[in-house]
Amino acid sequence: DSLRLPLPAGVEARELIRPQEAGDTDAEKRVKFAYKADMYVTVDISTLRQKKLVCGGTSKAKFPTITITRPSGGAVPSDPTKCLIFNVTWESFFDNAEESWVDPIDIDISELRNWITSSGESTEIIYVEIIVPKKTTAPPPETQPNSGVPGDGGVFPIFRVVNGAQLPGPLTVGSEYPLFVQGDYNTVGWQPSSLFGDRLAVLSNSWNDGDAPNQTDNADNRNPNASNTTQYFAVITGTGEGNIGCFHEDPGCSTTPAYGPSGWVKMLEDWKACSSEPDGRCIHTFIGSYISLWPPEIASEWGDYPGTSYYRRPVRNWSFDTRFENPDDLPPGTPVVAAVLRSSFREAF
Repeated sequence: DSLRLPLPAGVEARELIRPQEAGDTDAEKRVKFAYKADMYVTVDISTLRQKKLVCGGTSKAKFPTITITRPSGGAVPSDPTKCLIFNVTWESFFDNAEESWVDPIDIDISELRNWITSSGESTEIIYVEIIVPKKTTAPPPETQPNSGVPGDGGVFPIFRVVNGAQLPGPLTVGSEYPLFVQGDYNTVGWQPSSLFGDRLAVLSNSWNDGDAPNQTDNADNRNPNASNTTQYFAVITGTGEGNIGCFHEDPGCSTTPAYGPSGWVKMLEDWKACSSEPDGRCIHTFIGSYISLWPPEIASEWGDYPGTSYYRRPVRNWSFDTRFENPDDLPPGTPVVAAVLRSSFREAF
């Protein structure tokens, strides 16, 4: 039988990844990652300031206000360190699946590990709340990017994890926005780890924002060549089911895509770029657990038929990480559902 998440009746599973909100019930507070977090990060794009006022230094570039709180106590990184761990760039690359420029909010795991090592602090669950201007929540129009400022028609934040080959310890991190994982993750000294977000996208070790095509037509417009990439984590996110409408080239289709539901992971690169591998295809190794609980609300575009334009598939070395069968190896904050099994009883007269 299926297990229902420990949420109040009528509350959707997506509440797991939403930020802290007025009116949250006690039951919601017990399960939402935002309340479990020992580091709560707010990136406020609606209040842009000069970067030097947020991070120190001398840069006058527009930068969001970043606030870090530690609900359970503990020190927070200094302003310069905070901006090394959490960095924001505007219209850094063009996402050919979404057909939009994106604004990455990056968490640099190596910088987080350096801070933890030098400060003696620790953190296991990081929640990143992203506040966007009310009038610019939609993806920007298909225009060339501006330099150092949010895009012409608005902002399209994504949450991206970078430099994550070695984690500082057991770690769960995420946001309600689209989740991108770039390069090897959790490959050095495996730790229980999970990520969460609106929808998952994978970028290889070879990805470089500056190499991505600066075009708004994704026909024959694959991003740069990928390379072998290995990632170990559990992920709570969504597929494209139920919220992606029809293909762009098929305006008369029904609300169900002609080629079936969207895949569990989005890719943007040409993975047929490894001459030493079978069929020339690079290998994407994912060992973990994938939990799909909702249709994406933000990363909702389907794009063209997979593989024909903006990516070519890798060799898919994907499997479940059996270490998660041990409760001691579950990632921090994993939702737990208990069931009572009656194994024996005796009658009392």
